[in-house]
Amino acid sequence: DDIIVFWKVRAVDRYDSSRWSNQLDWKFHVYTTEPPANFSLLEPANGEIIASAATDFVWQQASDPDPDDSVIYCLYLSADSLFTAPDSVCSLSDTTYHGEGLVDDQEYWWEVKAIDHFELFAWSDETWSFSVFVPEPPVDFALLTPEDGALLEPGVTSFTWESSVEP
Repeated sequence: DDIIVFWKVRAVDRYDSSRWSNQLDWKFHVYTTEPPANFSLLEPANGEIIASAATDFVWQQASDPDPDDSVIYCLYLSADSLFTAPDSVCSLSDTTYHGEGLVDDQEYWWEVKAIDHFELFAWSDETWSFSVFVPEPPVDFALLTPEDGALLEPGVTSFTWESSVEP
């Protein structure tokens, strides 16, 4: 598969005088291009609930077996598990991406693609999902009885208020 070949040339004239090429350690590589190695997602974890409209996406580094090859990443984020219309961020050289603008009360699926400079690629070993639930206070409500400034006799007093709901 992958080998390094060292070579040099010897010139010989008709009188059997000879000389070797001047280069020392002249070499070239012979290899079959291979895609990046498998890698895994790290954060947000599968099934995690995020309490913010922003999160850090983190995955393992994908190594590439080809000599002097490099890897970039594309992060895919979708509101459906089939990735019908995913958002993507590509040309990432790091294994972390800070995502913002996540929608509250939404489930997301995410995966990452590692691509080398030969355009060979490997997908993350898994596709994970997470949900966004941003904590919100209950909606406004009002006190009903006793009324503001009411004059009450001692004894049993009933307190009432409007119902409130969680958004």
